[in-house]
Amino acid sequence: MPNKDAVIVILAAGKGTRLKSSLAKVLHNTGGRSLIESVVRVCLPLGAKKIVAIVGHQADQVAAAVAPLGVESVLQQPQNGTGHAVLVAKRAIGNAKIVVVLPGDAPLVRTETLKSLIATHRSGNAAATILSAVVSDPSGYGRILRKSENTVASIVEDSQLTTEQREINEINSSIYCFSTNKLWPALLRK
Repeated sequence: MPNKDAVIVILAAGKGTRLKSSLAKVLHNTGGRSLIESVVRVCLPLGAKKIVAIVGHQADQVAAAVAPLGVESVLQQPQNGTGHAVLVAKRAIGNAKIVVVLPGDAPLVRTETLKSLIATHRSGNAAATILSAVVSDPSGYGRILRKSENTVASIVEDSQLTTEQREINEINSSIYCFSTNKLWPALLRK
């Protein structure tokens, strides 16, 4: 099913300092492609209205890597997190009803997974849908704290976890789907 009422936002502004490389993280190659090119190619079959890359560090190079694939780039300067990145892209997102946000360094995400995320979001009539995973070693990842089976209470970053919360093995993938009619008012309240 085409998603002509959806825009995909790929987060690609960061430096990737943990790689200890001067090259922007999303420009590193794996499997013969840059990380961001792999993510874009996974998103193309979704049939979204458009794909937008949020660029910052080495913006010209990152934008040049995705332009041949029809991706629009938006500069985030300074980089102030995911919420700020989405706000910076508001004009590019336009009148889309749904925004899918994912990191530009997730080359192993599958098109089918993103299709399922969008379908779940649509059927649940949710303000936000979070893609999470249950892993055996959640160390280093933000944890999902639940209110109920289908409701997230919060996401707590690894460095902020209590001893009890460290036992939780459901992690945040940093892949989200938002309804814009709820997203914009929430971001503007910050």
